[in-house]
Amino acid sequence: MTWNYRIVKQVYPSNEESFDVSEVYYDENGVPHSFAPGKQVLSGDSLEDLEWVNTEIQKAFQKPVLYFDGKHLIELEPSKE
Repeated sequence: MTWNYRIVKQVYPSNEESFDVSEVYYDENGVPHSFAPGKQVLSGDSLEDLEWVNTEIQKAFQKPVLYFDGKHLIELEPSKE
């Protein structure tokens, strides 16, 4: 069984929409047959919101990694990441 990340749209009984980047699983013919609900990688209220979140995450890769020591967030030097 193969899988990849795909955008999955869901509509809830309240008509609220959700766009999530989720793990989607495929059958032997390459047809998507299931996904991992509750295991979203990214989530947004609209496709545009999801694109914005992705852009902001990409920006995070240009900044130092933060380490949480249990009390404080500390910027790590690139050599200590």
